[in-house]
Amino acid sequence: MSRIFGKLGFIHARLWQQDGLYRAAFLFGPAVLVGILGAGVVRVAVQSFETFTYRPSRWAVPMGQNKNWNSDGGIQVIKPLRSLPTIEANGALSGYVPGWQVTAEPAEVNRAMNVDVIGRPLIAAFRISGPKVDVSQLIGRGVGPQRYVGVGTSLLAIRAAGIYALAVRFERPAAPPADCFTRVAFGQGRIVSNLDVDVVQDVSHTFDAVPFSLQPGLYPIGWAFGCWHGKRMTAPGQLALLIRYPGRKTLMPIRSEDLVLPGHQ
Repeated sequence: MSRIFGKLGFIHARLWQQDGLYRAAFLFGPAVLVGILGAGVVRVAVQSFETFTYRPSRWAVPMGQNKNWNSDGGIQVIKPLRSLPTIEANGALSGYVPGWQVTAEPAEVNRAMNVDVIGRPLIAAFRISGPKVDVSQLIGRGVGPQRYVGVGTSLLAIRAAGIYALAVRFERPAAPPADCFTRVAFGQGRIVSNLDVDVVQDVSHTFDAVPFSLQPGLYPIGWAFGCWHGKRMTAPGQLALLIRYPGRKTLMPIRSEDLVLPGHQ
């Protein structure tokens, strides 16, 4: 019984903070209040159900994620998942918005020091933008004390045919010890999958770039990233996705407008 009252107390506190109509119901008596509380219970239950049954859309799952692209294996040729949509006057892609679809998923480290991402979302998906992901963006979203990583999916928009190269940079300034996991998948395989154990000193390294021959279109891209100490996610730490565009000699962060999700502005 105490657990039931505890849950009702949690729902009451949440509605009191977020719903002005619920606060106003105290002025109109118990009947209205009970009705709104009942509706709140249903709403919270539905949100919880959506959180634990969430699965990423088919476009958001990079295919064949156990295959690693070899940076020494020549130029990889892959086909886009979707054709390039209409480019609007401001350079945006019609029907798409910039960003990553992100959630948190449990992670386990086996005896061989390989990291398995369980694929069971712990929270509802949220959105972030840009080619850089900071651990601080993944902390404090209601995940309990367990080892987990942030998992992001997006579509990389390639606007012109040519030879591109993709790479990943991991950075962590000197800080208390932590294990940091970096994984990035593109198309049918992984660009990198790496675990840095007991990082203490300042770290900044760029993994080898993988060259691709790409045609105009949308390509699935995704990452799993996190730093933890024990079973708690901990900052600092940053992942950056880099690209070398055709005709360029140096890597640079992927343009934010070229990482997109289906949707509307």
